[in-house]
Amino acid sequence: MVNKWTRFMLLLFACVLVACEGPPGEQGIAGPAGPPGEQGIAGPAGPPGEQGAACPTEDLRVKRLVLVDDAGRERAQLEVDKDGPLLRLDDEAGKTRAVLAVVEDGTALSLCDKAGKTRALLAVGKASQGLVLLDESGNQRAQLATDKTGPVLGLLDDAGKPRAQLGTDNKDGPGLKLFDYSGELRAGLVVVKDGPGLKLFDYSGELRAGLVVVKDGPGLSLFDEAGEPRAGLVVVKDGPLLGLFDAAGKLLWSAPK
Repeated sequence: MVNKWTRFMLLLFACVLVACEGPPGEQGIAGPAGPPGEQGIAGPAGPPGEQGAACPTEDLRVKRLVLVDDAGRERAQLEVDKDGPLLRLDDEAGKTRAVLAVVEDGTALSLCDKAGKTRALLAVGKASQGLVLLDESGNQRAQLATDKTGPVLGLLDDAGKPRAQLGTDNKDGPGLKLFDYSGELRAGLVVVKDGPGLKLFDYSGELRAGLVVVKDGPGLSLFDEAGEPRAGLVVVKDGPLLGLFDAAGKLLWSAPK
């Protein structure tokens, strides 16, 4: 049995022959009967070099190419429009399942579910590359991207709002950010050159507490609504130290004295 690839190549070769066909009866299998050797695939008799290989078959130039299955359904389309080349692959139900496009800003691959909705998008641009995963409603639920500053992984809720973000900065190091239902940053965990640190934020995104571990020891800071430090607790080589401050940052009390 002839496989699909062989059948495709035979059909493509036949299309090339038809595209090269001249006036009826002058060449090819369709040509009229004549003296021996003057018909058939080799084409009509003529001066040396004017038959057979004279039909150029090296290039097939079209703006749109459509491939169909045995039932005549379109399954693949390759075309070039004003934005650039595009390849689309469809399933047996006629739903688009994959699209590969090259545009001015870069290259993108889109993968779709049985309903034809985009569920995964991979793109490579001039300054960054990224992967996006979407749910059945079309909301982005996961993002993975990288640029000159470093890679970032983001997780989103069913409303499309960011809830968690993990990344590493080439300058500051790795970090984890957690967001509330409204998209406000509420917690951040980082590891910088001096050591790890945890930051906690209120509903308005204002820093209210910070915990760090540096070379000299651990430290805890508490901030007011204006972002001013009001209390600090550290443990250094000489022992623990607790300090309380007013709204202007002036030390009110400390222990030990």
